[in-house]
Amino acid sequence: MLKRKTSIRNGLCAEIAGIAAETTEKLANYTSNLTDELAGNRQYLKDSLTELKQLDSEILELIKEEDTENSVVENGKFASRHRVVIAKIDSNLRENTPTTEYVAPTTKSRTVKLPYLQLQKFGGNPTDWEAFGDSFSSAIHNSEDLDNVQKFNYLKSYLYGNAARALDGLVSMRENCAEAVEMLCDRFGINK
Repeated sequence: MLKRKTSIRNGLCAEIAGIAAETTEKLANYTSNLTDELAGNRQYLKDSLTELKQLDSEILELIKEEDTENSVVENGKFASRHRVVIAKIDSNLRENTPTTEYVAPTTKSRTVKLPYLQLQKFGGNPTDWEAFGDSFSSAIHNSEDLDNVQKFNYLKSYLYGNAARALDGLVSMRENCAEAVEMLCDRFGINK
């Protein structure tokens, strides 16, 4: 098993080294028609290094403890050299490509325009609380775009019957939104 995984690792390392060397040469002689190829090489290197990391973990579990330290250091150096190539690709593409064509990947989520969401009103039936509470929290209560007064007013607009009467004594003040949600949780649902 160790011999097979080591053989696979060696082949993968050779592929990574070859692509990295080819990419480094192309970066030195960059022309705009290489943009797509460089972006593809970047993704290949990134995916291959992830695969290599997984393979290294599996190999480290199979080798003797005294050999582990040398392997870890060697693996780290190999991965670092090739992460530098990825960083150079990103830098080159940022400098030589209009941002409308290439944006280096980030971990930020994208904002998506969704259709209008209509929340169901809540009248006080405890079996409806969980669905209402989750929908309200997701759409309104956890929104950073609304202040507490707006959240409280939205909450009151989605209540009727016993649920609306439960909040009759509260006026629309900043601190009352959280208190109102807590009162509804205590009265109609499971504490969240």
